Amino acid sequence: SSYYVWVSKHLGPSEEELQEAYLANSIFDIWNKSKGAYGEPRVTAQLRRNSQVINPKKVARIMAEIGISGACGRTKTNTTRRDPNAKPSPDLVDREFSADSPNELFVGDITLPTYLQLKDGCT
Repeated sequence: SSYYVWVSKHLGPSEEELQEAYLANSIFDIWNKSKGAYGEPRVTAQLRRNSQVINPKKVARIMAEIGISGACGRTKTNTTRRDPNAKPSPDLVDREFSADSPNELFVGDITLPTYLQLKDGCT
């Protein structure tokens, strides 16, 4: 009945609530030591190294509740530095990509499709 709910609210935090608060503190400490880089998988791994058996979903839930998240992936480094004075390569196939017989014309495209590039660099 609602009486027992009322009584339990006025007795103070339960053992489970205290354990979750302790766990949230541990999660925040690990995240803070990583300077905000660690997300749920690394925080879970660190807790397990500290002999705390915990489900990754619980770590993710607690991290969301206290408002922290891991850093996104690395930003893309542009390794191609074009020479502004260089002439473009000649178009040897004159933009005609079909061949009359097999093994007559070989073409390739090494550009990264735009649908694979992410706007903000993380998922």
